[in-house]
Amino acid sequence: MTDETLLKAIQDQLQTVYEPQLMVDVYNLGLIYDITVAAGHCYITMTLPSMGCGCVPQVTDNVQQVCNQVDGISQTTVAVVWQPAWTPAKMNRIARITMQTNRG
Repeated sequence: MTDETLLKAIQDQLQTVYEPQLMVDVYNLGLIYDITVAAGHCYITMTLPSMGCGCVPQVTDNVQQVCNQVDGISQTTVAVVWQPAWTPAKMNRIARITMQTNRG
């Protein structure tokens, strides 16, 4: 699997992990800041909408599990950072449409 194909597979998997309060996936919300793969180890740097979010362990465990399901990934490390802070401006078009649909 090429690096580009591996990255795409990880991105696809991340779109199955939902932030429980906003009910939109972590990838399209813009919560994933970096994805690095080295020798079968996936390193994810991400944030969450607020520091007081009690869902940190649930979301990070889910991110780790889905990344480990990607062929070619044997281990995943997830680092949660709070800087830069997440803002709605980080959401992509898919997240915006999903949030509008969820509200209505």
